[in-house]
Amino acid sequence: MMVPITPEPPRHKQPGRSMVVHIRRGVTVGAVALLASVAVLQPAQADTETFRDKAGDTGVKADITTVRVKNGANRVTVVVRPGRLKSGDYFRFWLDTVPKNRGPEYKVEVYPNSDGFGLVRVGSFRDKGKLVGCPGLRANADIFTPDRVSISVPRSCMHNPGSVRVSVRGHYEYRGPDVVDWAPAKRKFFGWVAR
Repeated sequence: MMVPITPEPPRHKQPGRSMVVHIRRGVTVGAVALLASVAVLQPAQADTETFRDKAGDTGVKADITTVRVKNGANRVTVVVRPGRLKSGDYFRFWLDTVPKNRGPEYKVEVYPNSDGFGLVRVGSFRDKGKLVGCPGLRANADIFTPDRVSISVPRSCMHNPGSVRVSVRGHYEYRGPDVVDWAPAKRKFFGWVAR
């Protein structure tokens, strides 16, 4: 006698341990890839430091009180609070871009309401230096909005430095002897601002 064989109904397999492990790995790999792509797409951060200069050290309203240095991805920007700004005043910014060399490598001299400025390569504070072609160099000093004097130097004009530090000299025209204010002090630099 023959007994008919009936096939067993299909069994649905429950997800086993190995399938759960594969899913977890896939999620982990996807999350790591997403985080890596977000990190790559983030803009480069600029380090910014604000330095205080001793207020009242000139005895007059012409007095540098703060110097802010932004060491950005494409530019180094320095903003000075000059106290007072009039025609005849001017500011010299020295930039030290080589930590192994004690003095400045660059200088920018800015006169209010003038476009006569440039980047000068120097070997010391006293060096007259040599003018460097620097497309994109900007300076701002306006006697009608005298709350700030600033320079913005493309990093490429200074051979893309890492850290930078600055010294600023304000020369204020007064009746009698002119007033000179160094920030932080005569031929001294503020601290390094990293990139």
